[in-house]
Amino acid sequence: MFPPSFPADLFRELAELTGDRGARVLLSRYPERVIGVPMPSAAQDIDTPGDLPVGTPS
Repeated sequence: MFPPSFPADLFRELAELTGDRGARVLLSRYPERVIGVPMPSAAQDIDTPGDLPVGTPS
């Protein structure tokens, strides 16, 4: 699964998430809003600067 992007109207719910389930709870809560978009360049999940590929400006 590719990293999700969320619309601004869900930012409050995202900020209130706790635990280690991440945003999966929102994806389950609003399945009608999930749209798959092919994006091979997003295949790498980047959470910290250390996750960036070598040679990427930070």
